[in-house]
Amino acid sequence: MRRARKARAVEPVIGRERKRRTLGRVTPEYDEFFEDVARRELARLPAKHWPNFLALWHDLGAVDPSTAKRIVAHGLRLCAERGEAPPMKLVAEIERFLVAGPSRNRGRLEDQQREAAFYLARHPNASSREIARAVGTSHQTIEQWRRRARKFRLFLNDETARIPLGHRPSQKRGKQKSVGLPATAQA
Repeated sequence: MRRARKARAVEPVIGRERKRRTLGRVTPEYDEFFEDVARRELARLPAKHWPNFLALWHDLGAVDPSTAKRIVAHGLRLCAERGEAPPMKLVAEIERFLVAGPSRNRGRLEDQQREAAFYLARHPNASSREIARAVGTSHQTIEQWRRRARKFRLFLNDETARIPLGHRPSQKRGKQKSVGLPATAQA
């Protein structure tokens, strides 16, 4: 029986030392070294030559995100101090850090909240466990939505408004009382 080989970490050579690289990230020592070199080179070079500084742009993705943010901020600060326009590569890096994409879970979460609101509007006496079973989530999540989720309350209000007035289920458990005119108004 053959055993699967373990993936070996890449070992970049810096000077005469060998530094171990973890999968996708560099070591803390290389991280500090890279930040030092990047700061010095950005300060030395005019901004128009930064796009040609290929080692910077290549390794910026491998260093710790906080280090990369500090380097990008330093480059932006240098451009402001010198009165130079930031190069497009720097702008692209800034956008990568500032513009967050949509949450991976957001679409599915909204669909589940909408389903739960639909169910709750038609079954107002349903427990959180019943709603969770109908929607396919946990009862704790349903309870959180009921307490805190503004979007869930908006969905619930929309669903409740869609049900015609005469067909809305009662909020109370047990027998429904007929709603009519008071005894004095009937005579």
